[in-house]
Amino acid sequence: MGTGIKIISALLMLVGVIGCGTTEPAPSSEHRVDSEEIKSSPLTTDYSLLISQLGSDDWETREKAQEALQAYGKNLIKQYRSNHSPDIKKELQSLALTVKQYLQKDNPEIKNRLKLLLKSFYPLIGTPGILCTAGMENDIYLVNLDGSEKKLTDDGYEHFSPVWNGKATKIAFVTKKEDLHDYEISCMDINGSNKEVIRKKGFMEKISYLAWSPHEESHIIFIMEREIQKLDLAEKEEIMREQILSSADMTPEKYFLSWNRNRDEFVYVSYFSNLDKFRLNKAGLNWGKEELLLESNDELKSLFYPAWNPDGSKIAFVCGKEKDISAMPGITGFPDWHHLEGNIYILNVATKKITKLTDSGTDSSPTWSPDGTKIAFTSSREVINKETNERIACNIYTMNADGSNIKKLTTSGGYFNLQWSHALDDIYEFFKFGLEETK
Repeated sequence: MGTGIKIISALLMLVGVIGCGTTEPAPSSEHRVDSEEIKSSPLTTDYSLLISQLGSDDWETREKAQEALQAYGKNLIKQYRSNHSPDIKKELQSLALTVKQYLQKDNPEIKNRLKLLLKSFYPLIGTPGILCTAGMENDIYLVNLDGSEKKLTDDGYEHFSPVWNGKATKIAFVTKKEDLHDYEISCMDINGSNKEVIRKKGFMEKISYLAWSPHEESHIIFIMEREIQKLDLAEKEEIMREQILSSADMTPEKYFLSWNRNRDEFVYVSYFSNLDKFRLNKAGLNWGKEELLLESNDELKSLFYPAWNPDGSKIAFVCGKEKDISAMPGITGFPDWHHLEGNIYILNVATKKITKLTDSGTDSSPTWSPDGTKIAFTSSREVINKETNERIACNIYTMNADGSNIKKLTTSGGYFNLQWSHALDDIYEFFKFGLEETK
């Protein structure tokens, strides 16, 4: 029996389409399909027979078909997220094409059940795109990978530091209210709806950066003044705040946060005014201390915007042109972003080797693609008046992880605080016809 037939036969056993004499075991909700099980042809498995059972006159048959499709599809998506196997990708493409064909047919029962199926897939796939702050009012935008964009906030307040949750289905961000020290942390759906304040403003409490744990959905860390604090979103009545790191001796300013998706640890930048040094530090929620990864020197005068790659082996960062810390967000809330421009470098975490990727002197805010093969960043490299050196400030560009193949993504300028979604971009494209309705 061929591999594709074996897979569909096992699924159909759940529905009772194939008799009891079949020897292949039916997959449980824990079943994981190895790439060896899947043929390498573009369309590996014919799901038509199984999907047709969603319209059966027998309720139990419909339920079992729904359960089989959901369990199998979810496990394929989980496997693809872990290994990006091209064979599993083809299998998901086959499933998506068949689902799309049946959604176009005139069978309300099958259509409704397939919509529920796609809705169950969405939390595992997420929404692709790049979050950022932009515009005259410093609003939150979602920039799509084709350069189009959607404005997610429009309430007259300034917003910054947008971050995805681990599944790329929710967004947290900081709002600066009327007063200089009047800050709130809020959460919203990825289409900008269902906004909810998750940490109310406090007197003289200035928040500059957020990071949402990809390991524990209820944990958000943020920088407040000179401390790194944790929000526990599981506390519905009163959100708990826990101090993670505070350096009482020299009280350095702290800036920027980036989480390692493979381990429960994050990086941040500190500035010691008495030493005139920037330091890139690694820490964890339960460490109580930090580990020094990199320190500024005569060549690397300042350190901005650390961004961990998806497998945790490398950290992109910006070496600034100068040491003017008055421009940093921890000092003023909203910095002069030109002071945070420079060149983008890569730090190999294991070997501590540093590689320079760009040399325009106007680049900033690097963020990694979900598969770690590309980096998006902002840049003011485009000169529109050579005599005055006038430039278009902070457009979004992409490049390969080795610094090659730089491409311009946006044209209007004024973008900062980039964070690329951890969504499965290519799988989202397969199921886009149905996922757009689930957001």
